[in-house]
Amino acid sequence: MSSPETTNLKITLPGGAIRECAPHTPIREILAENLEADSGLPWLGALVNHDVCALSYPLTMNCELLPVSFRDRHGSRIYRRTLAFLLAKAVRTAFPEAHFAVEHSLGSGYYCSFQINGNPGIRAHELGKIEATLNALVKADLPILRRQISY
Repeated sequence: MSSPETTNLKITLPGGAIRECAPHTPIREILAENLEADSGLPWLGALVNHDVCALSYPLTMNCELLPVSFRDRHGSRIYRRTLAFLLAKAVRTAFPEAHFAVEHSLGSGYYCSFQINGNPGIRAHELGKIEATLNALVKADLPILRRQISY
């Protein structure tokens, strides 16, 4: 009799295809054969038993897996949140002394506040430095590592 830790998982893909994988296999590896949707857009995450998960999420049980791209509402939200996270990282890198916050959604974007040295608002040279930092971060293609911390 095999132990539960060595038993392969059964992953049901769209259309009913079933893939087997070892426990803790990241979603990205399951989708490795088909890295993008029929639309040509890359997968941004997946619904695992209807829960939104990152491509790095390790699968731990038999499940239904539905990949999502930018065209899906869940994929669009993943994309927007990732961009907000990247913007916050760029601001912190370019201006560590600044106070920056993603306040709330505004149409299809976000309203953000920026304050440096007690002066609210953002000036053209600050925006240029943030943009350059954003471009450098994107070019570096660094992974976003998920960490769990206590309250």
